[in-house]
Formats: sequence, structure tokens, C-alpha cells
Amino acid sequence: MGFEEDFVDENIVKLDVAGREFGYKPVTAGDENDWLPEYMERKHNEEGKEYLEQNIAKLNECKVRNIVSVPYSPGELQKVLGLSEPRDWKALSLKERWMVLKRMKPDLLGLLIGQMNGVDRKSPFRGQSIAEDSGSRPETRNAVELAGGGSVP
Repeated sequence: MGFEEDFVDENIVKLDVAGREFGYKPVTAGDENDWLPEYMERKHNEEGKEYLEQNIAKLNECKVRNIVSVPYSPGELQKVLGLSEPRDWKALSLKERWMVLKRMKPDLLGLLIGQMNGVDRKSPFRGQSIAEDSGSRPETRNAVELAGGGSVP
């Protein structure tokens, strides 16, 4: 395995979703790390032990930030958002972009997110557990336990 497989190819990927083309920048570890406070929630089990849980809805909201182009014209975006003047996708704020996407039909947004996840899942490390790789590193033990990975010897 070459070193290139350790890094995300950040070239824009064209996603064909029901005949509509979206541009997507694959998610990096840095992206996910930046989003952690937004999509991870601290919970407590019946015994009062703290654990972390992913809020998938918030994670999806974070991931769509990496959509760099949409098949909608500035005029169409103006109409969807009720803007006073047309604006290109790149000129919209993150909040406005999310407003456009969450107004899509659920099946279309689901297909888009499914394709984004498919791009991000192309990894030689997929399926390995953090707990499997953390036993020799004591600094990761508490993080693994807090994340619900069980205790690490």
C-alpha cells in the first residue's frame, strides 16, 4: 500500500443524482474533526456512565457543506430561498445552502447524501475499529471508552 492511500484525493467529484450534477469535495479527517462539536452529543446510560453518540442529521448537515456546485441557476436559487436578487451557489452562506438542500424532496436529498457517503467510504481502512488499533496506545484508551468502544486492555 502506497502512502497516497493514506490521504483523501480532494479533487471535486461529480455526482449524478437523478440526472442532476452536483460537485462534491470529499471529506477529510480535518473536516470531520472540525465538525465533531456539532454532530457528537454527550449522553449518559442508565448507570450514569457518559458516552458519545453521533447525531446523523447534524453530520449530514455538516457534510453537505462540501457540495461545491449544484445544478441550479442563480435565478432558481433566488426563487427557492426567496432572495431579493439572484445569487450563485458559491455566494450563498452555509445556512442558505443548507436551506436549499433541506427543501429538496426527501428521496432526492437521500440519494445525494448516499452518493456523498459512497465517495467518502472508499478507504482501505474502512471497517477497522478504533479499539482494534488503540490497545498499544494508552492515550487513546479513555477516548475509545468514552466513544462507546468498550474497554481497551
